[in-house]
Amino acid sequence: MSKFIKKFFCIIVPFIIVLSAFLELFFRFAVPATEVPQDFFDEKNLIFRFDTGSAKEGLYTVGVTAQQRGKWKINNYGWNSPIDYTSKSVKKRIAIFGDSNIEALQVDCDKSYPSVLRKLFSDSVEVYSFGKTGASSSEYLNFSRYANKYFQPDILIFNIVGNDFYESILKFKPSNIHILTLNINDSNVTENLPRPDYTYSQYNWKKRLIKESALFRYISHNLNLRTTITELLYPKDEKKINIYADDISKAEDKRDPVRLAIDYILRKISEENPGKRIIFVTDMPAIENTNNNSRGQFINPLNYILHEYCVKYGFEFLDMASLITEDYEKNHIKFYSEHDGHYNEYGHAFAANQLYNYLIQKK
Repeated sequence: MSKFIKKFFCIIVPFIIVLSAFLELFFRFAVPATEVPQDFFDEKNLIFRFDTGSAKEGLYTVGVTAQQRGKWKINNYGWNSPIDYTSKSVKKRIAIFGDSNIEALQVDCDKSYPSVLRKLFSDSVEVYSFGKTGASSSEYLNFSRYANKYFQPDILIFNIVGNDFYESILKFKPSNIHILTLNINDSNVTENLPRPDYTYSQYNWKKRLIKESALFRYISHNLNLRTTITELLYPKDEKKINIYADDISKAEDKRDPVRLAIDYILRKISEENPGKRIIFVTDMPAIENTNNNSRGQFINPLNYILHEYCVKYGFEFLDMASLITEDYEKNHIKFYSEHDGHYNEYGHAFAANQLYNYLIQKK
């Protein structure tokens, strides 16, 4: 036993240390592990964004060889954007709200569709984006309140994917305590204010320290170890997947709460933004599903419901999903990354150009 212990400390432990050091350098320089900006719960504004006090720039990579790369930059207000935001301006200002497709870590920050849209306006119009992975449509309402408080936008654009309204309902996504969610009981809708999730690394220095390791980031993000383990332990339930897809119209216990959520969120946006131009833009059509995740099928059934309530409240409705489908059928150019299902550069550029043409034609 003593010989084994001696061999362990004299041979195995040094080997592990040397190997770990080698892998740390390898995944820092040769195959760069993803760098993710530090999440931050703003307890003053009850907004979940990025930390302005941590790393301001980094490289987000996807895949075992880091084959997909995007340079991110966190601005002075904690959003992924190549520009800083200012509270006052004489220019017309557009605010775009969304989830990870608006956050756009997967491409260089100056190639996201809000950034491309700003360039198309030749800086005559300011375009500010407020996007965060995991945000739902109720959190977009929260974002719009934040934007009105600090930036007074003239046009508000809400980028919608098919699970946005479903995940706004707390009982369907109970882990969403850090974003604004809804309680729905019969026809009564109330808001749950965001609150800190103390399991996040923002509140744990040990977790922040671990994330400094390139080896850890490579294993957890590039290899997506958590998702792989979760899928092995908890196989996907087809019934749960169908809630987002065409069965949303048939699932009685889900359909009515989702309708109530849509009605409530749009009504609040209408009440809180009198005289402003409000546009809802759909996303993720049912194409390329063999090369992307199943989010692509979520949007279609909810398009009709969302359009119905946009008409009710006098909002504009841009069916980007149909435009993408038409372009794909014509040109067969992919809009989404094959590695994680988000917009690629072509998708961002296409969305920006379509939105620009829509905005200038509908002045």
